Amino acid sequence: MKFVKPLLRILLVIVVVVGVVFAITQRAHQTCNELDIESAYQRENLPVTEAEIAETIQKADVALGKQVKEIDLKAVHNAIANNALIRSIDHIGFRGSNLVVKLTLEEILMQVFCANEQHYFITTNGKVLPYTERIKERLIIVNGESLPTQKKASIQKGTMQSIFAMAKYITQTSDREAQYRQIHLNSKKQIELVPTIGNYTILFGDTSRMEEKFAALDHFFQQVTTTDRGDEYKHLDVRFKNKIIAS
Repeated sequence: MKFVKPLLRILLVIVVVVGVVFAITQRAHQTCNELDIESAYQRENLPVTEAEIAETIQKADVALGKQVKEIDLKAVHNAIANNALIRSIDHIGFRGSNLVVKLTLEEILMQVFCANEQHYFITTNGKVLPYTERIKERLIIVNGESLPTQKKASIQKGTMQSIFAMAKYITQTSDREAQYRQIHLNSKKQIELVPTIGNYTILFGDTSRMEEKFAALDHFFQQVTTTDRGDEYKHLDVRFKNKIIAS
């Protein structure tokens, strides 16, 4: 009797393995007739829809109507890999005979307007994208006379690195993001902020002591709100340590 339980366990394992092998074999001969696209995106308006991604795969003729065993997953990957609005393709596999594609979409941080009327996007991870009307989100607007064109834009150095860091910092909180929607680079290559409320500009200079400068602005706005004197100022200068020059 002491051999019965181990024998039953072995038989159970064999049955399970045979069942799994049989299921896999059966699925391999099934025809793929559906695509399940699952996209991860933190905002509301998808820059590219799941239906459009599915259509791209269909046009490539690499999945639908084929037996599962005939589908080349690398070919499916290649069919959508060149879409600039896709950040990463996280998984391609099967759920039954359905082809499942899981991916993460790019999230746009800011829209840059150059002096030559060219404009482009920069994503939250620093990728530069050409302008497209598909982007419907409310973004940080960046403009100025000395901004690089799309071909020369890079957040790895210089002014664009500072502007990118500031835009990332602004979007860390919903209150700050609601208050500051425009970053301007003036003729002296100094950063200015244009608040959403009021008729004044904020001369920020550069992004040194950035957190300190924003904290000083928060304190200043709390004071002027209390005294109702906010409309008296046209310019705020936060370049200097421990003080704000209002004029």
